[in-house]
Amino acid sequence: MTVAMVSGQSMSGEEQTLRQPLFLASAREAQETLRQLLNACDALNHPVFIHDHEFRIRFANQAYLSRAEARLDDILGTPYWRVFPRSEGPVPSCLRALRQGGEEEVEDITTASGETFFCRALAIKDEQGRYLYSVHVLEDVTERRRLEEELRRERALTDATIKCAPGVFYVIDRQYRFVRWNSYLNRITGLSNEVLRKTSSLDIVHPEDRPLIAAKVKEVFRIGYEEAEARLITVDKGVRDFSFTGQRFIANGAIYLAGFGTDITEYKRARNRLEHLATHDRLTGLPNRNLFFDRLQHGLDTAARHGQQLAVLFVDLDNFKLINDSFGHQKGDLLLTRVADNLQACMRKQDTVSRFGGDEFTVIAEDIREAPEDIVAATAERILQEVAVCYDLGGRQATLSASVGIAFYPRDGKDGITLLNCADAAMYRAKEIGKNNYQFFAAEMNTHAAERRVLENELRNGLARGELFLLYQPQVDLRSGRIIGVESLLRWQHPQRGLLLPDEFIPVAEATGLIVPIGEWVLRGVCEQIREWSASGMRLLPVAVNLSPRQFRQQEIVSSIQNILLDNAVAASNLEFELTETCVMESPELATKVLQRLKDMGASLSIDDFGTGYSSLQYLKRFPIDKLKIDSHFISDLATDPEDQAIVSAIITMGHSLNLNVIAEGVETPQQMEFLRINGCDSVQGYYLNRPLSAQRTAELIGLA
Repeated sequence: MTVAMVSGQSMSGEEQTLRQPLFLASAREAQETLRQLLNACDALNHPVFIHDHEFRIRFANQAYLSRAEARLDDILGTPYWRVFPRSEGPVPSCLRALRQGGEEEVEDITTASGETFFCRALAIKDEQGRYLYSVHVLEDVTERRRLEEELRRERALTDATIKCAPGVFYVIDRQYRFVRWNSYLNRITGLSNEVLRKTSSLDIVHPEDRPLIAAKVKEVFRIGYEEAEARLITVDKGVRDFSFTGQRFIANGAIYLAGFGTDITEYKRARNRLEHLATHDRLTGLPNRNLFFDRLQHGLDTAARHGQQLAVLFVDLDNFKLINDSFGHQKGDLLLTRVADNLQACMRKQDTVSRFGGDEFTVIAEDIREAPEDIVAATAERILQEVAVCYDLGGRQATLSASVGIAFYPRDGKDGITLLNCADAAMYRAKEIGKNNYQFFAAEMNTHAAERRVLENELRNGLARGELFLLYQPQVDLRSGRIIGVESLLRWQHPQRGLLLPDEFIPVAEATGLIVPIGEWVLRGVCEQIREWSASGMRLLPVAVNLSPRQFRQQEIVSSIQNILLDNAVAASNLEFELTETCVMESPELATKVLQRLKDMGASLSIDDFGTGYSSLQYLKRFPIDKLKIDSHFISDLATDPEDQAIVSAIITMGHSLNLNVIAEGVETPQQMEFLRINGCDSVQGYYLNRPLSAQRTAELIGLA
């Protein structure tokens, strides 16, 4: 008689004994072998039962009897499936295979109560190969099978999620090798699974971005999480911009990085276009005021470190108004572009030429060491020569001249504003003595600076005497037409100069620090007005208050706001704080903290004059803001200017992609309103809807809204 057992998992010594082939030469030897076999079975902790060729139980060990809750005498001679029934029938496939002399197999047995057992089957045959008995050793795998099924379901769900993800999903190891990825990565790179398995993840990154990504990956493995932007090489050998997030995880004792990448190519194109427009003049392409002051500060810092001198030249075209009056503004704009080209052509590579506004240009001459006045004088002479040429304006000839004022760092001033004012004063002196010449700044030329000091003193007195007052301009939802908020606007009723708008005095307030007490006065006045409106039973709407850059930089800004709110028993949810892009981008990390504190108080937050600054998309999506406000500069020609239309449409799309509301200010025509409505702008404000109103008129209007 021969004994053979089905192969399975690792087994104990007794189980190993059961696997040895037995050759039974006599009946006595068969009885003794069977007795030893039964003793071995009784010593096992796993359930064991033996049935004959008719599948009737002939033996069961104690583990089996305990599991079946039965006595041996009660089950001897009964079919085994009465104790362990199976849904597929009484004869499992492994037994059929054993009886028919087939290959060894393993099969699960499921009980009526839902338990699952892993079965190892042992066939006993006589010397003629006739089937006599089967020995079954069972292992309870109920929990293991449940976990395996749960794991299969979770993996299927994960696979489906990864497959449908609208971006690149990947898993890499410490050697940057791909371990797992979705089909999006195949499509964007054009690489097959076989190639990706052999490809370093850095190989699909643009070479210029590889050092950054390699460093970011190391940071993920070190600190657990990181974000980055990089360009991927696409199937057509082009590049696409992606924003990546990476997360470290451990599996089977190894450390991996799971990452997800979102295609931000179109966002970056729009952002780059907006950044260029925010820092460059739209007509000439030269750096504008924003970029001029940025580069001037950089130049001053460099000059201070290296003990160098720096010059600022203020260039104003003489009698340019006559050109516009004689040739028209279109020809005047053409002339400005020609002048800009000529100015750039005569400057050194390290110098900056910018259009400051209108017919005014500025030049930053850096790295001046020996004979600075001679060097800058030669530069001014070249400027005068390049400007004073004959220009062909569509068949008509025009000639120009310029007046140039020059100021030096550190002789005439140590900060950008002072240097610019000195250069401006010198330029006016050049005009006074006949134009078409240049002048170096001298102290007696500082009339303009003196006027600013006069305005500063008058502003201080005006604040103390109560000459400042607030108006409110409604903000209207484009879909419903309802008023959803108001913006507080500051005005100055000057006793001699008359009504002054913010553009006429806020720059002085910002430069001198007066903006801090003025800003506090505005906020206190707004809160007092909200309290009055509330007491009168008026429906309260959020009131937008502008925070200037200098205010925002104050360390106590949040506590100051909290105190004003407490003094007037006004909730922060009644306020919306507006900050410019330039303000929050001066120190993005600090801005994020302050903005979050204001947000936690319950206030709404918006970015004012959006499109004129240069926000980083990476930071913009981190700021806890609620709204983007499109600057009126882009709205004024919206009905006729395709470039403005493209910019405004891009801002609206970008804002909505970041889950932000978008509001346009300066709306003055029905055509502007219609464009904004069609392109999905959320709300608007401007003279077309309402001029700035007094508090009483605002209350009356909201009562009718």
